Amino acid sequence: MRTFILTLVLSMMSSLLLAFSVVSVLPSQNSMGVAIDASISVTFDQPVDPESVHSSSIHAFGRWSGVADLSFSLAENNTLMTIVPQDDFFYGEYVMIGISDGVSSETGDELSHGYGFGFWTAVLTGSMELSDMGHLEVREPGEGLIQCYGAYAGDVNEDGWSDLSVVNETSGDMRVFLSDEGLYSEFSLHSLPMGNKPSANEGTDFNGDGHIDLVIGNTQGNMMSIILGDGTGQFSPEVTYQAGQGVRGVTVLDLEGDGDMDVATANRQAGNITVFFNDGTANFSEGVNLSTPLSGETAIISADMNEDGWMDLVIGGYLSDELVVLQNDGSGNFSLVSQVSTGDGPWMITMGDVNGDGHVDIAAACSSANAITIHLGDGTGQLSSADFLPSGNFPLAIDLGDLDGDGDLDVISSNYNGGNFSLYENVGSGTFENLQTLDSEIAGSCAIFHDRNHDGRMDITGVDELADVLIFFENLPLSVLDSSPLSFSVFPNPGHGEFTVKNGSEMVLNLQLIDPMGRLTQEEKIPSWTSFHLAIKEGLVPGSYVLRDTNSSSSLQLIIE
Repeated sequence: MRTFILTLVLSMMSSLLLAFSVVSVLPSQNSMGVAIDASISVTFDQPVDPESVHSSSIHAFGRWSGVADLSFSLAENNTLMTIVPQDDFFYGEYVMIGISDGVSSETGDELSHGYGFGFWTAVLTGSMELSDMGHLEVREPGEGLIQCYGAYAGDVNEDGWSDLSVVNETSGDMRVFLSDEGLYSEFSLHSLPMGNKPSANEGTDFNGDGHIDLVIGNTQGNMMSIILGDGTGQFSPEVTYQAGQGVRGVTVLDLEGDGDMDVATANRQAGNITVFFNDGTANFSEGVNLSTPLSGETAIISADMNEDGWMDLVIGGYLSDELVVLQNDGSGNFSLVSQVSTGDGPWMITMGDVNGDGHVDIAAACSSANAITIHLGDGTGQLSSADFLPSGNFPLAIDLGDLDGDGDLDVISSNYNGGNFSLYENVGSGTFENLQTLDSEIAGSCAIFHDRNHDGRMDITGVDELADVLIFFENLPLSVLDSSPLSFSVFPNPGHGEFTVKNGSEMVLNLQLIDPMGRLTQEEKIPSWTSFHLAIKEGLVPGSYVLRDTNSSSSLQLIIE
């Protein structure tokens, strides 16, 4: 018997030692400020079978840009895989990379339960001076209350601009405003007749066709709804699946690492969560209800809280005023690893690394506490006690984004009874200060960070569900010319597209050329004590540009004739 047990243990140890796994990724997990055209590297502990590396086994999804078209290459004896997106991601969005268990080693070992990781793309510097650029009616002429809640800013017609898909509780439909280079006017209406007060929504690609699809929760029913996009801004008829009663929150994740995006819902009235497994064609299993220690499960989000490459769940209990972290074993089975008190009535939660330590943190909109709470993660699944930030009255929604372009995440809450939005600047290490209050018309219902006008800076779109309007807050650029001593010189200036830049310092210059609209058009690195021939890219119109060294914060006006 002892010999048998020893043999079994040695066999298990040998199997573990031979397991095919990911060693490291670049950009690293939860990185901030990743270039929008960055390539992605994954290092494995064994050579990869090239035949297993393809678009069906590896995917990338930008929160707003959607499905990325990818190319792949292998190097270093097939242990280093490079993933190259064929188009740029959007500025300031969260990008999720998924490597499924279809990827295998040359010896046939599968990547058990797959591997996922995410990062945030860079933005240009913004002022955090927000201008209300106007309000847009979501109602049709003569229409009464439709109660619009929850705008999704994904590029649903794949033209490279952020569209707005707005789900409406009372009218039971979704209205899609396609972006016309940052402007919105007419909408298309998509009926949601099978749900009951559709509300919370999230986007992903459920059927693997490369287009953005949506999952929608129904607050007064026991259903989650799936609608499939066709890449033109149109969606298929609604298909519903039974969850628990009162679906207040939805999130998407790959539950078992097979490359298909699955769904989890938080069901306030039922007091549980439900998970749905996708077969890869947007056909979902019967919902599996899971109990948690909470009461009134309302908020839910997926994130890799313990950094093992498998997506976990964080849930907020509206009645118990707590958050829990449920750890995924890689197969869609969950166990409790953390339970912490938060503010009264957590209505919505979001995630991101707010203090720059590489671990996922959680921010909650605590409706009855009139507060935002911040919980720091430690990379093992544990959450800190709450740090309270006063908000307006009855915050319902929350979002994170780098509004000022300083490489950390700022936070905004939407305050229903306050009729406004509360915006805090992250001044570093997860310390939030400089509260700004932005006005809605009647109710602050939802606010999202996205680069609406394609200038490289985060803007904010707010939703008012009583006035039924979208509110466009534009992030104004910093004054790009300052009085800092110049670390470089340029001649001739004005010029016709070819310039000599002289670096007269011991520092390496990181020069950015910014057009009259504040958009980054070109970037060059210049070694110390060097003269450099700067050839302006073709297609730039004549005008007044800014040439800025990001390493020294000095800048000058460059006239292109």
